[in-house]
Amino acid sequence: MNTYYYHIYGLTLASPIEFPEALEVASPKTIDATLSFSAPPDWVLQEYKEGKYASVKQNVMWFRLEEELLIYVANGSDVRVHLLNPNIDPVRMRSYILSGALTFLLFQHNYILIHGSALVFGGKVYIISGPSGSGKSTTALELLKQDSVLFASDDICAVQNIGNQTILYPGPPWQKVCADVQAKNTNETYTYINEMDGKFGRRLPTGYITEPTPVGGMFILSKESCRQPVLTEFTGVNKLHALTHNLFRGELLHLLGITPQRMTQFLETVKHFPIYNITRPENGDTLSSITQLLLSCIKNITNLQEFLHA
Repeated sequence: MNTYYYHIYGLTLASPIEFPEALEVASPKTIDATLSFSAPPDWVLQEYKEGKYASVKQNVMWFRLEEELLIYVANGSDVRVHLLNPNIDPVRMRSYILSGALTFLLFQHNYILIHGSALVFGGKVYIISGPSGSGKSTTALELLKQDSVLFASDDICAVQNIGNQTILYPGPPWQKVCADVQAKNTNETYTYINEMDGKFGRRLPTGYITEPTPVGGMFILSKESCRQPVLTEFTGVNKLHALTHNLFRGELLHLLGITPQRMTQFLETVKHFPIYNITRPENGDTLSSITQLLLSCIKNITNLQEFLHA
């Protein structure tokens, strides 16, 4: 069986599965985690037979996808894929490994995971977050039409605090969108992902970063009864809440518990970059207004940072 090597979210993964969604690397010097087609420990299989769907502890986590797939992740290095249904759709399987198994792996490596799309402007990453249906993917697609904008990550924004800044580790150059967004972008080649929310994905051929990059800011999209998009900055405890309410798989933290170490990570993170709320009307097409508002804000952030470091 062939072994493939991928660099994802700053970690090097050895895998018997070929992931066309990810960046393959040749002969890496170190391997952080190994993925295998193998059964989990007997106690996991016993819990599965008893009807459990998941178990989450700090260094040992597992979950199952219906009666199709069981994934076990331990100690930030051991990822086991146990096929309950050998005929599982391969795109579906890869998607759940990339979003499920890697989530567990990143938690065990003490990353902070933010839910959103990450783009690069002028050497800094800006994260676009918000609840489902708020327009994250649509806004990211519109911004990527700008020649100076690069793709950094989608869905999972994996960050760590290093020194006096927060660093984002690029995800696979693979962007997922909802069916209505895909229908409006017929000039792009999308692959259907057979998941509960019926999304589509596309592999970006170019225009993405491959190295860790500092985070310059974060924007949270929301819908309210207003006439036009409005941008406001979060401050104080509201800034901390804005971050923690937009984490990827935040429910895992509730199961693990917010330790003092994790809370310190959050407090350090919100010191390193501004977080803004962009409220848009519940109805009407405001995409152009939102993107211009966002670009203008990023320009102001960049000018301020240049002034402070002059």
